[in-house]
Amino acid sequence: MSDYARNKRGVLYLLTAMAVFVINDALVKSVAAAMPPGQLMLIRSLFAVPMVFTLIAVSGETKKLPLLFNRLVLYRAFFEMVVAVSFISALAHLPLADITAIMQATPIFLTLLVAILGIERIDWRGWLAVLVGFLGVLLVARPSGGGAWTFSLIALSSAVFVACRDLLTRRLPANIPSMIVTQGTTISVILGGLILVPFETWITPTWPMIAELFVAALFVTAGNVYVIKAYRTANIAVLSPFRYSIIFFAVVLGFIVFHEIPDLFTVSGSVLIISAGLYTILHERRRIRALSVPATEP
Repeated sequence: MSDYARNKRGVLYLLTAMAVFVINDALVKSVAAAMPPGQLMLIRSLFAVPMVFTLIAVSGETKKLPLLFNRLVLYRAFFEMVVAVSFISALAHLPLADITAIMQATPIFLTLLVAILGIERIDWRGWLAVLVGFLGVLLVARPSGGGAWTFSLIALSSAVFVACRDLLTRRLPANIPSMIVTQGTTISVILGGLILVPFETWITPTWPMIAELFVAALFVTAGNVYVIKAYRTANIAVLSPFRYSIIFFAVVLGFIVFHEIPDLFTVSGSVLIISAGLYTILHERRRIRALSVPATEP
């Protein structure tokens, strides 16, 4: 298969993943209106764990399950648990398009982390991209001191922890299968739910709620599978810009399901966030390309 064909297939996998992730978010948002976050996380993950285990068994990787206890896998799972708690807590109170746009600030926070940890030196153009991205986040979140702003901050903290998770993911040993990492993530979300449940008022879920969470588990599992297939099929530099398609899917689904219409602030902020993120991706691509060119003696 040619590089063009592989990249084309990878893009289709990634677009599918972004679409099903938004469907999962919409289902979770629907249930979160009546069910506390911990209980929701617990029930959805109890459905997801056997789904992921089935995929591990089908792929013949059950012998590698002990790798779940790898130190880096455990650290990554912790960050994922915090991401799930903060994201689901904010999701019930923010429009789908708004929280999705805020979450796209992750590459900007990743740039900041790389600079703070001294992994890479950021030039003035990189800092300008960070500044533009933050301006976009402020436009979407619209600081006001009210309840919505509080949940916007919670969503923003979720994006920070996603950046921490992604930075750690880059350091995972190559011998650990992606589905093992995914299962570690799923189990950690169960633990997050168990930690929150004692502090919440447990509700008796209705059958429609259970059905929605079961379908959400299917979609979030499918999304993880398609993301893995995408990044194992196509070039990362080709795929990265297409992650922003999730904002389009969120706007469409938010309008269809929740009758949410993004205002001018959300649209303008999303454009700034996407622009800053795309510049960051292109800057990283140029840096890698420059490092791959062998130095020549004068």
